[in-house]
Amino acid sequence: MVCCFCCLPGEEALARPPLIEAQSAVDEAHEVPRHAKDTQLPQEPVPGACYTVGVDVDPYGTPLGITFDLMDGFVCAVARISPMSLIAAWNQKCSGQEVVRPRDRLLKVNGQGGDGERLAKALAQGLHEPGAHALLVFQHPVVSSVSIAKEGTALGLSLHYAADNMLGGLCVKSVGSGLVKERGLAIRAGHRIMDVDGEKTVNKMLERMRRNEAFSLTVISWPEDGAK
Repeated sequence: MVCCFCCLPGEEALARPPLIEAQSAVDEAHEVPRHAKDTQLPQEPVPGACYTVGVDVDPYGTPLGITFDLMDGFVCAVARISPMSLIAAWNQKCSGQEVVRPRDRLLKVNGQGGDGERLAKALAQGLHEPGAHALLVFQHPVVSSVSIAKEGTALGLSLHYAADNMLGGLCVKSVGSGLVKERGLAIRAGHRIMDVDGEKTVNKMLERMRRNEAFSLTVISWPEDGAK
């Protein structure tokens, strides 16, 4: 995996593994629950809402089935759900607002919060043996559109990304002096820019942000009050 960093304007690069796959620690795989199949997701979730997922490690070694994106180091975002897994089985039986989806953020594991690496460690400890139970608190993202008209002013955004990241987008590492801060635009450190005028390929997104004087950004974020 190649990690790339971009600064608008310049900023230091800090390498960090963008993805971690979380599984139960039971290695022997036998039967997988028959109800854990791909299905169409139900109703759209309430933006920014939090929900709790309870998972029990079964004796068959069924994986938890979440690949997490840890690209910015703080937000532990869901990048992918494996179809034959504990979370896929949960998604089959829970309410529509409790379905775990890509872009949801993991906030707590058994009551413990923290940054992405701390949460990943707590998750591994919480699912370390057959019969273990874990309560996972997730948060749905808020999706917003931000219109930019540069008028010759630098954005002041420091961004980073991974070229082969499954979740995609550009992580906002920091917001310095520039247009975004001066105009009070709704972009903060920890947010993620998912597309630029509909373009989702990161290199092309960056090119449009550099060259175009006006463009629209789709930004996802997770309200801070949900992390408390």
